[in-house]
Amino acid sequence: MDEEWESLASLDHKGLARALLLSARVHFIIARSGCSEETIANFLEHFDNEAAELKRMNAVYGTSKARTLGLNDVIYLGRLIQERRTHERQNLAGEAFANAGAATDRIAVSLGNFLSDQITDPQGPSTLETLALKLRGTEQPSDQGGLLSRHGVVWLGFCICFLRYKRLPTRLEHREQVFKDPQFSDESSTRKNFAIFRNELGLKGLPGPG
Repeated sequence: MDEEWESLASLDHKGLARALLLSARVHFIIARSGCSEETIANFLEHFDNEAAELKRMNAVYGTSKARTLGLNDVIYLGRLIQERRTHERQNLAGEAFANAGAATDRIAVSLGNFLSDQITDPQGPSTLETLALKLRGTEQPSDQGGLLSRHGVVWLGFCICFLRYKRLPTRLEHREQVFKDPQFSDESSTRKNFAIFRNELGLKGLPGPG
């Protein structure tokens, strides 16, 4: 986990917000973060749904479907598969190796599914490099969504707190981080609607009051 936190800490805010869009990554981290099973289950109940996932993607890339495509999922899953298989070969044997291998295979399936979802051309890109160029080429500035939007600020606030505390932040911790942004000034309607934005992003299940 130290390497995982170091990897996230090396990113700028945009990179961090993108990296944590990958649900598999969030699952992997919170399962090892010391949170109780009840806390994790309550969080994931709201976090794991398609509407919230789309809101989070829009909060980072903007509302155009093309801008929801990113390479962080590919990079992270590929690295995780490689690391797990190396660890399995070096440290496990017998049934333990078989069980770990099955878990790694599920991650590989996730990577395959992600890549297949990105290929809208019936011919498909011939190489991963071609796909990478295709994805990077679709990324354009947008006034609709993105990290400067209200949802973007709320999502980035969660990401910053998640990295800072190395666990799921409480609702209060998240709120305090978000309210540092000028868009959420004391009397703004944006601040009054903070809970709506948080819930739409799938963050309703954060622990604690607030």
